[in-house]
Formats: sequence, C-alpha cells, structure tokens
Amino acid sequence: MSEKDLTLVLIKPDGLTHSLTGDILTQLSAPSMEIAGAKVVSVDRDLAEAHYWEHKEKPYFETTIRYLLGEYHSNHRVMALAYYGEDAIATIRKKMGPTNPLVAKHDPAALTSIRAKYGSIEPVKNDDGSDMIINGSTVFLFFNLVHGSDGPQTAEYEVKLWFQPEDIAEAKRVQVAKPGSRFETVERIVREFDQAGNQLGEKTVLAWKKPAEQVREEMKNKG
Repeated sequence: MSEKDLTLVLIKPDGLTHSLTGDILTQLSAPSMEIAGAKVVSVDRDLAEAHYWEHKEKPYFETTIRYLLGEYHSNHRVMALAYYGEDAIATIRKKMGPTNPLVAKHDPAALTSIRAKYGSIEPVKNDDGSDMIINGSTVFLFFNLVHGSDGPQTAEYEVKLWFQPEDIAEAKRVQVAKPGSRFETVERIVREFDQAGNQLGEKTVLAWKKPAEQVREEMKNKG
C-alpha cells in the first residue's frame, strides 16, 4: 500500500479574486485523498516570509512575497487546505502542473493541469503602473494560482505553519498524530497577558510536539 501523506495546498489570492476556488477544488479531487483541514487566511508579511524562507536570497523573493500577500490582486486572502491520503504530495503536484504556467501550457502531460488552464506569466508592475526593471531586464512573475508542498519534510513544515492541530479534522488528526509520527501532538499551557503585561489567565491547548520553527531549523541544518 502507498504511504499516506498530510500535505499543504494554498489557493493564492488570484484564485480567490477570479472565483476559481470551486474549479480548483474539483480538479484537485481524487478518490485516494480527502480534505483534512481548510480555512481562509488573511496573510501578513511574517507568515508569507516564513512560508517562502528558502527563497530569501533569490532575486524573485520580494515579488513572490507580494504575490502571496495579494498586492497584485487587491485581495489579501488565501485558502489553505490540508489534504490527506495515499501519495497526496505527488498526486497534488501532478494536478497543479509545472511551476511555470508557460511550461505547463506546452507540456503534453500537463495540458489539463491547474496552472496550464488558469496560470499566466505577466510583467511585474511598479506602483506607477510601469514594468519593473531589475539589472536591465523586465521582471516577470508566475501567476500560477496554487502552491503544494514538494516533499514530506516541506509538507510537515508548511502544514504546521498554516494549521494548528485542532484545525485538522479529528478523525484525520488521530490517524496522523500517532506517538512518534511527524504530526504527533502534545498539550501546552498558553498564558494570556494584557497590554500592561498583567497575566489574564492561562489555558491548555493542543500543539504540535515538534513545531514548525523546529522543523525549519532542521531543514536549514540539513541543507
């Protein structure tokens, strides 16, 4: 039997702006997978930079961050989904298609993929509407509508970054959070304070035993 994965999918701001959410969800569906968690998130810069941390030194980092923040589509929301099932990572990657929509549109194996059908490549605009030029070249951005984790460790980090354990449907959480698994959970005490620093109280919450930040550090050390 194939291994079951818990993996992240993001429908980016242009997918929501152009009302493509339903079409994308239909195309992502497969008998071997099901949605274990879903929510609409207003993305801030800290979350966007944490998501794309591996691209921090790349020349396209800033435009990629602005894309996820919704600055190119006047929509600061994304839909975050956790999919669970056999070979979910590979299945979703295939359904999304190549990162570059132009490649997807010319790849016979990807012609029906999400990025081939709906993606585009467009010049990045400055605030005054002119094309962005860096080192004498026009900057282009892949408006590829969706993101999917590219491997087990990335999926662990990204799921934990976007979802808390209680966001995952209980039946699926029981399956993926077994003792010793990557998604094992523990109870933690959370203390709440007012603006003056006075403690208001505390509560017990369910948390990932190994939080996203720890997974990211392990990925950095491994790299």
